[in-house]
Amino acid sequence: MNPNKPSLYLPCETRNREFEAKLLLACHAAERGWRGVVGAKKAIDQRIARLPRGLYISKSITRRNRFILDIGKRLGHIVTAWDEEGLVFASPEIYRTTKVGATTLTIPEKLFAWGEANATAWRNHPAFNGTPISITGNPRADLLRPELRDYFADEARSLRRHHGDFILINTNFSLVNHFLPGKSLYRQMLQAKKQPISQYGSINGLALHKVKLFQHFIEMAQAVAQRFPWHKLIIRPHPSENLDTWRGIMAGHSNVAIIYSGNVAAWLLATRALIHNGCTTGVESFLLERPAIAYQPVVSEDYDSQLPNTLSLRVSDLNTLYMHIDNLLQGNTSGQETLLKKCHAHACQHIASFDGKSACERILDSLEPTKSLLLDRKKPPLVDQIIGWTAAESRRLFKRTQLVRRTTTDSTGYQQHIFPAVSQSQVETYLQRFSTLLNRFHDLQVDDLGDCIFALSKQ
Repeated sequence: MNPNKPSLYLPCETRNREFEAKLLLACHAAERGWRGVVGAKKAIDQRIARLPRGLYISKSITRRNRFILDIGKRLGHIVTAWDEEGLVFASPEIYRTTKVGATTLTIPEKLFAWGEANATAWRNHPAFNGTPISITGNPRADLLRPELRDYFADEARSLRRHHGDFILINTNFSLVNHFLPGKSLYRQMLQAKKQPISQYGSINGLALHKVKLFQHFIEMAQAVAQRFPWHKLIIRPHPSENLDTWRGIMAGHSNVAIIYSGNVAAWLLATRALIHNGCTTGVESFLLERPAIAYQPVVSEDYDSQLPNTLSLRVSDLNTLYMHIDNLLQGNTSGQETLLKKCHAHACQHIASFDGKSACERILDSLEPTKSLLLDRKKPPLVDQIIGWTAAESRRLFKRTQLVRRTTTDSTGYQQHIFPAVSQSQVETYLQRFSTLLNRFHDLQVDDLGDCIFALSKQ
């Protein structure tokens, strides 16, 4: 690695959701003189003690991320963070309880917010200690901007050729239908009825709401499959959901497929109608100016994720749902056009990069003063280096022991599910698409560092 270029580390936990967006940020960074390093989070984190000191952008600030962020800081990396889950949440209270670790929040030297709503949720956390927050948006939103929508055009055409005018249901039930059965503890606890629901607190109230919605979505999916037998129905579960559960539920319907593959944007561009409830794909459809239906057979002011539902056509019963699907299958998208005009300001409040500069540009503008400091940054105290190195190696060895344990998120099976292998030729293809659409990045090179980690820099 070139020691004269500061490194920007962009770990990705879920490939289909994060990788291409962070690759786009790495391209922008390389153009500005950084070495953009993007790849599987697990692999980058396991190498953190062996990587040149750089700037690390964590994908979240949950309690379980505290350890790796502390290690990175002790080893001399500049630790920053955004939250992939910081755009859509039921309420600020539940978000702070489930997605923000009190100690973790105090470690980053800078935070990047999706929008003002995300930033406010952080500022109001009891543990917030004044860490600078840059309201930048997220590169995932950049991929959906008009200048980059054709990035997914070929894949969308392929999906349409293969599936025809299909209906898409995106689910968001990992809390009650996790890929790892042991992670569906809330559903098991609620079904066992071990204690009154009132004693479970807000998180378990959310779980109860999800259990109800899950049952309604099962009934709705079966009804839609039967009501539209000549159309393919694709169910795309959340990245952490158990696909086999849905395969069993829909086994009797020949026009249904359970598929989790590729970036969801291609599916949103290809489908005639998206159905969801409180799912980020409702926001992504809005950004793509594509129609989305929020199916809300039960409603909760406390536990519904309001943003995606607000940016969608809201329905509460099957007959109205059928009507909207019929309209969309016939190409009538007038309701979506009305929503785009009505909700523009609301979307801007949540996504800073909805208009104007892209999130990539905003993030790198914010980091510009840091770039030169990295090269001259003094090594951390020796005691911190020793503690950091020891902790990193201990963590790496522990994680290796978890590979064969099928019940953990560190297991090989789960990791292959959320981050399928990516090759250098695929990365170069993605880079070529960016280069063609934006007419830039022509002089960038890609180096394969192994273990699905890639470095982008100027030639």
